[in-house]
Amino acid sequence: MMGRPERGCLIAIVGPSGVGKDSLIEGARERLPGVHFMRRTITRPAGAGGEDHHALTEAQFDDRRRRGEFLFDWQAHGLNYGISIDAKLLFLKGHTVVFNGSRHALAQQRDDWPEMKIVWVTASHAIRAERLATRGRETKEEIIERLSTDTLQIPREAALVENEGSIHDGIARMTEAIKCLAADQQREAS
Repeated sequence: MMGRPERGCLIAIVGPSGVGKDSLIEGARERLPGVHFMRRTITRPAGAGGEDHHALTEAQFDDRRRRGEFLFDWQAHGLNYGISIDAKLLFLKGHTVVFNGSRHALAQQRDDWPEMKIVWVTASHAIRAERLATRGRETKEEIIERLSTDTLQIPREAALVENEGSIHDGIARMTEAIKCLAADQQREAS
C-alpha cells in the first residue's frame, strides 16, 4: 500500500478530549493494513473503557520508563501514558507509525523528534461534551474541566481532521490525512 522509504514516518494523532480520536484511529487501522498503529501504555485498568491499551500499575510504568522502554511518555488527567520504543525501531526500518498522542506533550515530543508529523482532530464544543458524557468515564465536573483545556494553538503544519459528521466521513478524512503525511515524508526524504 504505502512504499517503504529509507526512513519511515512518525505521526502523532492529537486533539482535545471527545473529538473521537480513538474511533478514527481504529477505523483508519482497518483501512491501512501496512501502517503500524501503536497501542498506548496507560496506568488505567484494562477494563476502564475507552481505547485498547496496555494497562500497567504506576510502579510497572516507572520501571519501564527507567529501562528506556518508551519513545515518549507523559502525564495527563492523573494517568501516565507511554509509546513503546518499538515505534522508533519501526520508523528506522522505513515504516509509517501512528500513535495517539497528547496536545500538552506535543511540544516536548517535537523537540525530541522534529520530523514527527501531526494530525489534529477537531469537533465542536457541543459534540465533544455529548461524546464525553456518553463514554461515561468522567463526572459532569470532570467533563467541564476537560472541555476547558482548549487553549493550545494548533501547529500550522498539522493536518486537520474535522470529526463532526458521520463516523465513516471522519475515518475517510483520517485515512487520507495519514496517507498524505506519509507521502509527504517520502518526498522530503528523497
